Amino acid sequence: MRAATFREYGGPEVMRWEQLDDPVCDRDEVIVRVRACGLNHSDLDSRAGSSRWPFTMPWVLGAEFAGSVVAVGAEVEGIADGDPVTAYQQFACGTCAACGRWRPDLCERFVVFGTDRWGGYAELVAVPARAVIPLRSPDDFVTAAAAQCVVSTAWSMVVSVAAVRAGETVLVPSASGGVAGAAVQAARLSGARVIASVGAPDKADAVRALGADVVFCYRDTPVAEAVAGVTGGRGVDAVIDTTGGPRFGEHLAAMAPDGRSKSTTRRHRPTSGRTTSSRGRPCGSATIPRSGPAVTRGASASSAIAWRTPASSAGVPSGTASRPPRGSRRSWIPRRGRRSGGRRSTRCGAAAPSRRGTAASISPAALR
Repeated sequence: MRAATFREYGGPEVMRWEQLDDPVCDRDEVIVRVRACGLNHSDLDSRAGSSRWPFTMPWVLGAEFAGSVVAVGAEVEGIADGDPVTAYQQFACGTCAACGRWRPDLCERFVVFGTDRWGGYAELVAVPARAVIPLRSPDDFVTAAAAQCVVSTAWSMVVSVAAVRAGETVLVPSASGGVAGAAVQAARLSGARVIASVGAPDKADAVRALGADVVFCYRDTPVAEAVAGVTGGRGVDAVIDTTGGPRFGEHLAAMAPDGRSKSTTRRHRPTSGRTTSSRGRPCGSATIPRSGPAVTRGASASSAIAWRTPASSAGVPSGTASRPPRGSRRSWIPRRGRRSGGRRSTRCGAAAPSRRGTAASISPAALR
């Protein structure tokens, strides 16, 4: 088979299009001929060598992919040649104590395509039958290969972590991004009014098409001013922030009293000050704790940080936010989750945002 591989860490120039041996189909596996494959920021980190996970060279990335079954193992039932399928980008063993307790997200032998085994940057991929997800038709290939990371992360942030309810107002910064765009849709499905920001006016129409009620360009209008104008000065009930960065404090200041801010924060390496980090101080004046769960093996994982705004911070000038008293119920609340290989990560779609892209880890439990 042909595959896009890398044999050394570095930039895009280290990628190669080369011929490799076809995967062998074990008794409990199927072979999928890839027709679509997703590109996530975790792939860039893995290729660059900044993900901390060692790879046996050559390596084939690709956590998300979809295609047709071309071979079926002897013990596999319910899957036939030609079936259109995708796969859980991460899957549990199904036999350990955690899996026996219906907690596959805590599985000690969790496997991630493109990280623990070769992924979808190839013509063929071997997939355990328990990780196969049937599709309705080949028309779903591109959607299936592009949606799992971003949609699972956005749904977890909006529905599970932020608990957005009908009638609330939600701010989604930089909503033209993958996870943020999915968050706009998830918030609308929850019955919320959605205010979205974009970095350029020409992105606004696409975000409106996703369901945003109000879209503004943060380069033209300050966040606090735009939100105040839409909400009559009250602020938003929740912020779904996938970017962090220099406007983190502005997003906090745009919240209503007792509002919630949910953000995805990178965990796998120190940051240089422009990206929100759990290991230091983000670019707003709010402090995120220096300690926290380490990344688990997988797509560049991260943690969702829950922040509630004290009533006294209402009307705080844009770009500032005061830290709640230590021990207050409104102080930061890290979302802890599954354990894999002795390391902790967030459960239900841990996301790795950046200013230029997103990636996420997802367990089967996240889709329940």
